[in-house]
Amino acid sequence: MPISALFAFANDAEDHGDSQTTKTAYRALASNPDLELRTKARFCLALMVAGQIRNSDAAVLLRQILDEKPDVARVRLELSRILAVMSEISIMSCTVIHMSGSSPRSAYMASAGKARLFGFDLSGFPVCDGAERG
Repeated sequence: MPISALFAFANDAEDHGDSQTTKTAYRALASNPDLELRTKARFCLALMVAGQIRNSDAAVLLRQILDEKPDVARVRLELSRILAVMSEISIMSCTVIHMSGSSPRSAYMASAGKARLFGFDLSGFPVCDGAERG
């Protein structure tokens, strides 16, 4: 199947709500030796999985693109958006734990570890801990 036909096939499957077929097609395209095709497939797949609230999977795909093409502004912007969403979720989790009276430090440290996995240092961000409870 020609590359353009595989992209069309993936788009058609997505239009018909067949996410498994769409993911399979994009994954096949993401292993293409051509950098531009591989980048496009990874980006499409990243947007798709982000839409399914699988932000860490999307962030990994976007990070792979940036490893090969560091100057793609749209990818950087999308990765920033996804990381912001992930951070908000971590902050909300921290708040819920804080309100329940448990120590949120372990939850924060887990989220900071995930951020480091994606190449981001969160050492300058505040940590909510038991000392903040009133």
